[in-house]
Amino acid sequence: MVDQIPNSDIVDWVLLEFRDAPHPTSAGGSTVVYKTVVFLKGDGTIVGLDGINPPKVNLDYNHNLYLVVWHRNHLGVMSALPVEESAGSLAYNFTDSPDKIWGGDKASKFLNNGIWGMMAADGNADEQIDNQDKNDIWYLQRFLSGYLQGDFDMDTDVDFMDIDNLWKSNSGKSSFVPE
Repeated sequence: MVDQIPNSDIVDWVLLEFRDAPHPTSAGGSTVVYKTVVFLKGDGTIVGLDGINPPKVNLDYNHNLYLVVWHRNHLGVMSALPVEESAGSLAYNFTDSPDKIWGGDKASKFLNNGIWGMMAADGNADEQIDNQDKNDIWYLQRFLSGYLQGDFDMDTDVDFMDIDNLWKSNSGKSSFVPE
């Protein structure tokens, strides 16, 4: 898709899904109307593949749009409220309240200073954080460096910090995104 990462603000990528449904409970996988890959910046905001501008999304929908964010080793999240259009742009802030995420504080993690985020340590991307993530992913990659599924804290090192700081506190959690 891209030949290189466009700037040093980019820390990773995420997949966005837009789902057209009357209510979050009915926003299952069959309601997906659009998917796009975007870059994730260090401050938690997303940008298009140019690394600067918000992604362009132009959608027709019948009910409400719910936004799902998928990340390589975090539990997916879905907006609890419909995504609103303003001046031709779609915007949604997941970070300022657990009530913005479908499943609330059971589907999100308090990070710091009133900021909420996705739960890390889903190394095998099965939408559950369990022993398989630790034993089948982290354990096999421990002491390695790089862009790896077992690097739950995304510091490029698979080490005991990933287990002690993230896997232990998130173990037993699962995604609330409807299938």
